[in-house]
Amino acid sequence: MRPDVVIEGLRGNIDTRLRKRRERGLAAIVLAACGLDRLGLAHEIGFRVPIEMMLPEVGQGFLALQTRASEAALLAQVNDEEGLRVLRAERAAAGTFGGGCLAPVAAHAEPRAGGALHLRVWIGLPDGSATAGRQR
Repeated sequence: MRPDVVIEGLRGNIDTRLRKRRERGLAAIVLAACGLDRLGLAHEIGFRVPIEMMLPEVGQGFLALQTRASEAALLAQVNDEEGLRVLRAERAAAGTFGGGCLAPVAAHAEPRAGGALHLRVWIGLPDGSATAGRQR
C-alpha cells in the first residue's frame, strides 16, 4: 500500500514498543487498537486502519476466560454466543489456509441479517512476495 514506507521488525510488550518508537524516532508502529483501548492508551492511536485496508489477525479483540470445569457454569452468563460463532469462523478460515505463526493469513467475520456471516480472508506467501484476498 505504501512503497515509500520502510518496514522493520519491532518486538516487546506494548510499553516497550511505544518506548522504542520514541527512542528510535519511528514515524509510526502498528499495534492492535483494542489492546491500547483496554489499557487506557487510546491517546497513542494516531490512525485506525480500516478493515477494507488491512484485515486483522484472527481473533483480534476477543477475550477468553479460563476456569476449572466445575466452575464453568459461573462464566456462562458472560459468554457471547454470536462472538464465539464469529471467532470460530475466523479460526476455521485460518486453519483452512494453513494460518498460524509462520503463515500470513488474516480473517475477519461480521454477522449479517438472517444469521449469515460476511467473511474476509487475506492470504500471503511466507516470504511476502504475493498475496490474495477473498470475500464470501
